[in-house]
Amino acid sequence: MSRMPGDFCDMSARSRRRAFEPGSRARLERCGDFVIRSAGSKTPLDLVAIKPDERPVFVQCEGCARGLSRRERIELIDFAADAGATPVLRKRGLEFSFLAEVA
Repeated sequence: MSRMPGDFCDMSARSRRRAFEPGSRARLERCGDFVIRSAGSKTPLDLVAIKPDERPVFVQCEGCARGLSRRERIELIDFAADAGATPVLRKRGLEFSFLAEVA
């Protein structure tokens, strides 16, 4: 079976990640979160999920198997800590993973 042009595997990493974000957003919204997308993503996060009377959640969506580098992970954790938010990584095929401090 040949791949069709425009198949998910033919997409760039950026396009795969961009296609992955809406599903992550929808899942958070089904759980009752108000979700904001970080357009252009010049920050270490892709989505911000907010529920009343709870800490905000900063989500980085990784549409590829590579995951976050150590530097990217530290950047997300520090950014979330400065804002009083919980840092979360969402990788394709996995649930949301809470990130802890990097030693």
